[in-house]
Amino acid sequence: MNRLKHIPDETVMVNSPRDIVLKLIKKINPDLFIHGVVNGTYNSPFFVTRFKEALFHFSALFDMFEASVPREDERRLLFEKLYMVGTY
Repeated sequence: MNRLKHIPDETVMVNSPRDIVLKLIKKINPDLFIHGVVNGTYNSPFFVTRFKEALFHFSALFDMFEASVPREDERRLLFEKLYMVGTY
């Protein structure tokens, strides 16, 4: 899900690579396709806009964890460590 956020959309390019990827998925015609939408203007040319959107994104992510997974849970600790450090 998070891989498409790095592909420019129609606000950046007329022939959007994101549309090409989505059309390819439609052409493949999978039995099941789950498309998650992360709301945010990550492709904005302005740093302050991107920074604010990143804060909103991480705030929502950690609020979700706080409400649904105990802090002591080993899986939560592992996910937070991997997500924040960025090593898979």
